[in-house]
Amino acid sequence: MIIDDDIHENPDGRSGRSGDGSDGAGVAGVASFAERVCLAIEATNRWLMAGFVAGESDRLDCQIREEAPRESFRRLLPEIQRLRDIAGIERPEWIATTRGPGSFTGTRISVGAARNLAQLWSIPVRSVSSIALYLYACAREAQAAGAQADQEIAVMIDGKQERVFAAHSTVQAALAGQAIAIVDRKPDEFLTRLYESHPGVFVYADDLDSIQSYSRESTAIETWRLIEPPRAVDLRDLCLNAINAGDVRQSNWSELVPEYLRMDPATSKFNKSKETL
Repeated sequence: MIIDDDIHENPDGRSGRSGDGSDGAGVAGVASFAERVCLAIEATNRWLMAGFVAGESDRLDCQIREEAPRESFRRLLPEIQRLRDIAGIERPEWIATTRGPGSFTGTRISVGAARNLAQLWSIPVRSVSSIALYLYACAREAQAAGAQADQEIAVMIDGKQERVFAAHSTVQAALAGQAIAIVDRKPDEFLTRLYESHPGVFVYADDLDSIQSYSRESTAIETWRLIEPPRAVDLRDLCLNAINAGDVRQSNWSELVPEYLRMDPATSKFNKSKETL
């Protein structure tokens, strides 16, 4: 966990704002959105991430980010409360969350927590695809290591049932938060097509052992990279990119719904497009 004690509060000790949950983020509002205290939440897959961020990442960076499969239901809200106590924040000014795809339970936890807290605090909530977040984080890592803007990158998330949730993009497009096509496939199917069209692609995975066990072919497994736990500032920045691009979806808690790729009786009512931010 990273904690920075240089926290800027309002005179009454509150970091949040009153309101009805609408953000009013027009052209002039995007910059102010970046300065507002944001609560970032990601629990759709194997990680537990919650944190507060505002302005430059070193002004307020108080978060937990760790691998915690099947622990989000028990730990997410207590961790948010603990971080609020540490940072001295009564409530944030907006929420950034992932909406899936991921595990059925984890996706419901991320979306449910964001919806409930946004309603409770009367603040806006923004969401992005969890796969877009992982692509963004991997693109940032690749760029820091010297990768070119047109370098192809791909992420694979263990979707169980010997399948993965996966997508690919370029470093530049991923950092810009451009729309991506997310697929639910067996890893060999995804990788065979990927390597045929992009032989130099950087492949990242959340669980190397499990996904390798699903593969019937040795499709450059030795070159795969491990996805690091997401950061609060990355999720906040990706949501800001969506706002800057004019995406006004899910600004109110009532508009936030999970994103599922596998349709079954429990998820069929959430008819979400696979072309997503």
